[in-house]
Amino acid sequence: MEFIDKKVNEGVSSARNDALKKAKVTFCFFFDCDDTFNTQIVENV
Repeated sequence: MEFIDKKVNEGVSSARNDALKKAKVTFCFFFDCDDTFNTQIVENV
């Protein structure tokens, strides 16, 4: 796991874009504290 330390608050979009640049995955989901989701949102096909 790697941490990204944003020295200046540039907002959630900037933080997510930085994370996506470093991601080494096929799929990436972002969930905010007020989101709800089905636990089967991702299934192996």
